[in-house]
Amino acid sequence: MRAFVIPARVERLRVEGFKSVKIPQKSLTNAVKGGIIKESSKKGVTSITDSAIEKVPKVSIKGFTDEQNTFIQQQHKELLLYARDENESKEVAFVFKKDFSEKISFKGDEEHVSFGAALQGKGNNLFVMHNHPKNSGYSDTDIIFFISDERVQTLTLVKNNGSVEVINKFEKFDRLKATNTFKRIYKKTVKTGTEHEKDMAVKKFLEKGYGGFEWMKKE
Repeated sequence: MRAFVIPARVERLRVEGFKSVKIPQKSLTNAVKGGIIKESSKKGVTSITDSAIEKVPKVSIKGFTDEQNTFIQQQHKELLLYARDENESKEVAFVFKKDFSEKISFKGDEEHVSFGAALQGKGNNLFVMHNHPKNSGYSDTDIIFFISDERVQTLTLVKNNGSVEVINKFEKFDRLKATNTFKRIYKKTVKTGTEHEKDMAVKKFLEKGYGGFEWMKKE
């Protein structure tokens, strides 16, 4: 990934718990107020193919029944189909209520999708799935959104090539511990603001799993 120069204007993330982390204004956004998840890769958009949709794997997410996990797999496929047919293979998202009784669809651009105030009043334990058009893993903004928004229980990522990643909060998810862990890793790892450094910070955080959540990848 190509490095970028940190802009002169730097602000502190205004999400509670991240006030001490200095970040480029362009890099991370206010996850709660802005409701934005963003892909960081500088690669081009991968066109979604029928074979990519067909290969989307089933994942066994803790706390969900086998029937629900099958439904999630189907919705991951539907998400890629929606991105391809309705948004030129760019970023989209589906948000489900806890019991999967309601689904809201969102369209974004090549790098991000914004929820705005649409998640308000939808309750807690929301299931959010989105795609990354450039096939990268979770971004730093995805992690901030996952940790900071207490309404979100599960955030899944379907890459345009059909691969899937999942982060899912357990019942005893410790938001403060997860926040402090990511703050510490981010400050230690991100020195010059390159995308590679941010990717490494995210990877280290996900591998530790501190705070009470699971992370899984499946091709």
